[in-house]
Amino acid sequence: MLLVQSVMTDKFNSPVIIIITGSPLPPTSLTFIPSDTSISLMWSHSDECFENCTFMYEVTWQQSGDGSNITTNERFCTIEGLTPGTSYEIEIRAYCKEEQSLRSEALSKKYETKPSNSAAGTG
Repeated sequence: MLLVQSVMTDKFNSPVIIIITGSPLPPTSLTFIPSDTSISLMWSHSDECFENCTFMYEVTWQQSGDGSNITTNERFCTIEGLTPGTSYEIEIRAYCKEEQSLRSEALSKKYETKPSNSAAGTG
């Protein structure tokens, strides 16, 4: 839960606390290390607006419409079992586990695995 707190008074001069909820900021600064069948990812994320929150990250990847995802509480992961020399659209969204917050906007990038080392023929 994003907590923006403001104290005002009502018509009886009693304090009123206003709480505004929302989704977390999206992850930033995505870096990657590709191999022929995997992509390792690392990212940054600001959690300063959320108190008592364990952030979870939903990492989704797809190639030609077929997609998969994983969830982690770390700011890094490795996607394995990919096809060599193939482009993948990768999205990362953050959410607060305890508050079941909305997902952040996606950090979205397109990455390509390295070509297979066995692609060269012999002859």
